[in-house]
Amino acid sequence: MIDIVVGLQWGDEGKGKITDYMSEEYDWVVRYQGGSNAGHTVCVGDKKYVTHSLPTGVIREDCKSVITHGCVVNPEELIKEIEALEDMGVDFTDRLFISKDATVVTRQHLIQDEANKTKWGSTGKGIGPAYRDKYDRQGIKLGSIVNDVAYGKLAPFITDTRKLLRNVERNGDKILMEGAQAAMLDIDFGTYPYVTSSPCTANYAPQGTGLPLHMFGDSAVIGVVKAYTTRIGEGPFPTEFKDDDLTEMLREAGGEYGATTGRPRRMGWLDMDQLRYACEVNGITNLAITKLDVLSCLQQIYIKDSGWVKFSPWKLTGDEKTWNDLPQELKDYVSYISNETGCLVSMVGVGQNRDQLICVE
Repeated sequence: MIDIVVGLQWGDEGKGKITDYMSEEYDWVVRYQGGSNAGHTVCVGDKKYVTHSLPTGVIREDCKSVITHGCVVNPEELIKEIEALEDMGVDFTDRLFISKDATVVTRQHLIQDEANKTKWGSTGKGIGPAYRDKYDRQGIKLGSIVNDVAYGKLAPFITDTRKLLRNVERNGDKILMEGAQAAMLDIDFGTYPYVTSSPCTANYAPQGTGLPLHMFGDSAVIGVVKAYTTRIGEGPFPTEFKDDDLTEMLREAGGEYGATTGRPRRMGWLDMDQLRYACEVNGITNLAITKLDVLSCLQQIYIKDSGWVKFSPWKLTGDEKTWNDLPQELKDYVSYISNETGCLVSMVGVGQNRDQLICVE
């Protein structure tokens, strides 16, 4: 069984949290595109785990993680990421597998990407230049450099991930694909040219892993959407707030600063036209709506849907554990999104921690 988690806005929707929550029911979590430009944050108790290149599944000790050939890898950054999580108690022994054919992000790529920070709002992590060299047939494959003394720590993890995943799927293991970035940053379907340099939709999962299409015939595609909209960097943003005070208040309430860059995120209302488009492109079967608790700081809540639709505000205590515990005003907001997208909302996020995800009844 293979299921897929993807972001439906401009990133930062909470994909890592959803993936972490779901991964308890899976044997494998797989990253199939992107690189260290991703930033997935999961709060467990008083610990905050942040992953960039690594799949969020590494946090679950019974779950194995894979970085496929569809990704680009900065070996130095990946080693630091592994070591930081090891210091937090994460054991990678026989749990992490990295494709020998992943393309290497070099120091030269980082230098070349500097100008793109301003031009396109890039994270500056060298992702675009690395993918450019891959398609220009000048890329370096990770398997060819791991015996270098500087990168030897990665050597035990390097393998043929296509063959690995094909075998475990045939054996009946459950696999969860974790997308990075999001639909509106997709190189083909996003707000070009203000996009990332890889395909970010669920459609790329077969190509990015090397698994045949028939293995995805029964896949659930879980789209993650924030209860409002944010984006980092340049590019169009139709529902962006014009009110600086509103922007600052919601940004602070939601901690809306990039997990990778620390940059403040641009803030706006939920955009139904954009969301319906993203659901259509990805073939979404289920929605997960995050950060509904953040909107509880407002007296007026809106969704853009041709015109503006106004919703009654709600308050949360932080003690809500089930769907029935939630206020009716919040349920009405969720129901509107479900009805207007035609997608079942299967879970909602009402706080930062792992246990603050609630399944919809």
